[in-house]
Amino acid sequence: MLRQAHAGRSSHERERIVAGNCPFELFPPEAVAGTPVRRGVLLLHGLTDSPYFMRPLGEHFRQLGFRVMAPLLPGHGTRPGDLLEVTWQQWTRAVENAVRLLSAEVDEIYLAGFSAGAALAVRHCLLHGGVRGLFLFSPAIAIAARARWANLHKLLSWLLPARKWLDIRPDDDWYKYESFPKNAAWQTYDLLRDLRARLAQTRLRIPVFAAASADDATVDAAATRAFMAGIDN
Repeated sequence: MLRQAHAGRSSHERERIVAGNCPFELFPPEAVAGTPVRRGVLLLHGLTDSPYFMRPLGEHFRQLGFRVMAPLLPGHGTRPGDLLEVTWQQWTRAVENAVRLLSAEVDEIYLAGFSAGAALAVRHCLLHGGVRGLFLFSPAIAIAARARWANLHKLLSWLLPARKWLDIRPDDDWYKYESFPKNAAWQTYDLLRDLRARLAQTRLRIPVFAAASADDATVDAAATRAFMAGIDN
């Protein structure tokens, strides 16, 4: 699928693009084929990103003895237009499938996510048991309020297709979309609306590590602090 999406590139560029965007898995240094590994971590990339950005973190966990898996979320890694029709429910199903694969190989499951990937990780833990802990980086517990209006583009975009986009750029970055469709903003907002409703009803009772910046222009660090204050662990 990735090779087809980037078919217009030279073979050298295409293979580098595919390698960076492709889902990946890592085994701890001492792992032997067929030998069970006790701990596994699933790495979830952020909106418009790809598994490429999770590789340094994956290598860190690998060195700590974790079995590592990093899926590619639907609509990512190919072309920005593939985010025009994607839904956040597709992202949650991808997470569920990846957790199922990893749980077949390890005794303990951990989730690590960046931004929207962190929100997906938290939501999965609220709905499903079996996760031992969370690692959250710039978690998108809340985003800019203007995202709530992103879905209004449907009123005009059938006539003016450009209204489907918040920003259109050259997309020179091989591993991250630079163009940004309004549907991506709306899906993230709707995901977080669902997440906050669930957090209001259920408290997490597992260990959570979170890192957030007060200077983050996209996600709300105050929402992260409030989220951490509501955890029982």
